[in-house]
Order: sequence, then C-alpha cells, then structure tokens
Amino acid sequence: VSQPVETVFVERPDGRGFVGENRLALRERNLEANPEDDARLTSLDPTTSDFALQFLDWFRWLALVCHGLAAGYSLWQCVEVYVLSSVSNLESDFLLHYQKAAHALQCVYYFLLAICCVSVLDGYESAHAHSDSNFLRKFQLRPSYTLAVVVYFIGIIFSLSIASTDYRISLYEKRPDLWSDFLVENDASTVDCTP
Repeated sequence: VSQPVETVFVERPDGRGFVGENRLALRERNLEANPEDDARLTSLDPTTSDFALQFLDWFRWLALVCHGLAAGYSLWQCVEVYVLSSVSNLESDFLLHYQKAAHALQCVYYFLLAICCVSVLDGYESAHAHSDSNFLRKFQLRPSYTLAVVVYFIGIIFSLSIASTDYRISLYEKRPDLWSDFLVENDASTVDCTP
C-alpha cells in the first residue's frame, strides 16, 4: 500500500534534472506566490484513484448486502421447497406451484453467488497484499478465507448444475411432456400397497 512521503521531486527551473524538496515547504512557497491556487486545488475534480476507492467502498457495501441476501435466500428457498413438497401429495402439484418462480429465483441466486464470490476473492487478495505472490501458497496461510472461497465456488457449481432443472420446472405449464417420464416413474413408486 502506498503511503504519502514528505519528499517530492520537482523539475529544476533550468530543465536539467529533478531535485528533492519537502512537500509541505513546496506547497507553502507556491501558495505565497499564488494564493488563488489554494481554492483551485481544493475544488479539483476527483482523480481516477479517488473514483477507484469510492467504487471499492461501494462494492464492499454491495457485497455485504449480497452475502446477507444470499444466506437468507438460501434458507428461504430450502423452506419453500420443503413446504411445497410436503403439502402436495404429487410431484405435479409441486411443479405447478413452483414453476412460476423457479427460473427467476435461480437467476437471482446465481447473481448473488457471483457477487459474493468476487467479494470473497477480493477480500482474500486484500488480506494477502504483502505476502508471497504464489496464489496456491496463500491458501495454506489463511484457511478461513480458503474455506469461504471453496464454499462459494461449490455453490456456483451447484447452482449452475441445477439451472437446467429449474428451467425445465419453469416450462412445466407450457411443456408438461418434459416431465412425463419423471411423473410416471414417481407415481408408480408411490402406489399404495396396503390391503
């Protein structure tokens, strides 16, 4: 991380090289020569680094909100699927009730996981800014960050692996033939065998 230093290098008036000067003394000398420069310096437009720092602060706030939303959303989706599957006796009832939200909820969940994964990797790199540059060696140094990175990557892989199923669920009303084999197999396995 760069830190401000007291010495700045200023080009000589004759144009033959640079000379080191005290930053504060140079500023006071320039303000004595041109007092209107102080007002102009304080009203400068933000620099690229100012924008980058503001964006980083905004992204960390957004990521914190996304971590909370992803955790709450995961729990809510588990409860919703459990309630819908326990209330309905047939899989077709579950598909009928869940089909309107399946694809949209999967997209939102993937978006939240992507933001969270980028946030965890950013925090992981920020925590190791001064350490060895070997990426795999950093995994051994901080197991908590490593666990977070692995969990979010597994979450993204799992989310992508069930995306096609969620898409099929969302098409249940328009194309029930996509589920005909599954429903026939499950209806045959839930046949009541009591005398």
